[in-house]
Amino acid sequence: MRKIILSVSILLSCTSLLKAQESSATKVFEYRPAPGQFINLLPAYANGDNEQTICNKCLEAFKTTQLVSLGGFGGYIVVGFDHSIINVPGEYDFKIDANAMDGPYGISSEPGIVLVSVDSNRNGLPDDEWYELKGSEYNNPQSIKNYTVTYTKPDRNDEDIKWIDNKGESGVIQYMGSQGHKQAHYPLWISERTLTFTGTRLPDNAVKISSNPEKWKQVAYAYGYADNKPNNTDGAKFKIDWAVNEKGETVSLDKIDFIKIYTAVNQQCGWLGELSTEILSIDDLHPTATSIHSYDLNSEIDYRDGNLTVTSKRECTLEIYNLQGILLKSERIGQGKSTLPLLLPKGIYLIRTEETSRKLTIN
Repeated sequence: MRKIILSVSILLSCTSLLKAQESSATKVFEYRPAPGQFINLLPAYANGDNEQTICNKCLEAFKTTQLVSLGGFGGYIVVGFDHSIINVPGEYDFKIDANAMDGPYGISSEPGIVLVSVDSNRNGLPDDEWYELKGSEYNNPQSIKNYTVTYTKPDRNDEDIKWIDNKGESGVIQYMGSQGHKQAHYPLWISERTLTFTGTRLPDNAVKISSNPEKWKQVAYAYGYADNKPNNTDGAKFKIDWAVNEKGETVSLDKIDFIKIYTAVNQQCGWLGELSTEILSIDDLHPTATSIHSYDLNSEIDYRDGNLTVTSKRECTLEIYNLQGILLKSERIGQGKSTLPLLLPKGIYLIRTEETSRKLTIN
């Protein structure tokens, strides 16, 4: 009879055994911008482009440090990685570089709300629950939750784009051809005549400080938003611990797999045009981390007569690798005790679940 003891004192990094992980986003699942002066420019639209080719262009832009514009309120992008981003307590977990920068009138902030999701169903797609990262304006009474805007495609590409919202207000995304942006401001690869977005509208943050000449000051919020503070500050970094559910309740996430960002302000600023979140890159700040959780010191994994018995606190996928990084076993196990048929010779193995990676020694 052989017994396997799960060691909580020795951690193995998956990256020491497996393929090195990219710190940056490796997949753009969806890019659906609202109209804006940089749409069809960042990235550039070409005849024949569709949703997939535009997503590919967004990913290429991130790889080559070029901006991607989300347009006016509600426009969004959804990205994923070749690994999970681990929640490391007390640390910032990922970074979103954008084009917020210090200027003579303050920071040019165009804030976007950030949401995260876990691939709970393990299908590799961002179709599970989303959690908003609770930024500084989450409880601001002037923030409007469940705010909906519908944009209508104009008859000509050089016209203003009209919008209406669910509060009885209306307005336009101004055509900014006079500022050199002569392309269509409505996303040309989208066939629908209207675009509707719902989210939280943050209070207007741009203030007109002079009329002659016209000058605007875009005031940055304290924390928690993309394209809100310069890239060389902690204001461009985010913590998974900020995640809340639809009720505003804090949720405990060991890791995340997907990130969504959308423009969260609906404001037109004269010759500057609409406030629109732009994104330069999205990066995991600790891509070699594998887990921040430990198991009960008395927990044991028993190996008897060719059977591996595992006790888990929740349903998860169990994977076992040898030291060469070869996957020996992958199986979904339920909460409680599970027994798996498995013949293992003496040696050292890596057991990996959705929560952690640990060293296993068979004596």
